[in-house]
Amino acid sequence: MASFPARAYVQTFDEVPQDYQPVVEELKSRGVEVHLRTTESMLAKPFPLTKDDLVVGDFDWTRIALKQLGCPMPAPPDYPKCLEHLLHRKIWQSTLGEVRDQLAALPSHIEHQVFIKPAMDTKAFSAIIEPKEQMLGTLLDGIPGALDPLPAEMPVHCAEVIDMISEYRVYVVEGEIRAVCHYKGPSRGDGAIDELVVEDAVRTLCSSEEGHGLAGMGMDFAVIRQRTGDRTVFKTCLVEVNDGYSLGKYNGVSGKDYTDLLIARWKQLVQR
Repeated sequence: MASFPARAYVQTFDEVPQDYQPVVEELKSRGVEVHLRTTESMLAKPFPLTKDDLVVGDFDWTRIALKQLGCPMPAPPDYPKCLEHLLHRKIWQSTLGEVRDQLAALPSHIEHQVFIKPAMDTKAFSAIIEPKEQMLGTLLDGIPGALDPLPAEMPVHCAEVIDMISEYRVYVVEGEIRAVCHYKGPSRGDGAIDELVVEDAVRTLCSSEEGHGLAGMGMDFAVIRQRTGDRTVFKTCLVEVNDGYSLGKYNGVSGKDYTDLLIARWKQLVQR
């Protein structure tokens, strides 16, 4: 059986994005034929893609490629039910319009912040905290000539805002942790991640039905600070699970491991 991928199409702009440079180098070292293409060229003339090819690029780029190949977009994994015990905060489903109405109905003296992110079209808008950022009205009303309004019925994930003091991304390939990358806050002392929690979370998800279809993924964790009576406690919590097909590269994951992740997930998407 021929090895996967036969070729690779990598998104580029004026130059190859920093995230993809080690991927290009790694693929070439494996003898894979690499083609650098812009989004404009893909839209102007679709590439001769096959299901033996790897596509490396951002969300829009990979969505175009999957559509061309006749493959459905996967549902965002976000908050697996098997890991709800690690969320350590309330998370619920709503719509942009419902959140707007609920926040507007609160008495002015009540301070209530809500984290909001798209539930389906993950790139429809960047996650916001309301009413702190005052972006909800702009998203719903739009900006003439600059930003189209989003529908009030757009599904969103909502979450309580919690005190995250440090954040990490865990790169997982075929159930194996390849890298734990610290990217925000202190990495020592109170901000140190509990590796046992992470390892158990990866095992639990990868052995579940929800994780069965995620050959490559990034699991984001945070160390949170909570008050319990007169005590302050620090816990490792799951922030979210990210699909691997257009996952960004953080410092700390090698070019080889990052490339393995992209290959494993893309192969699963196009050859299932």
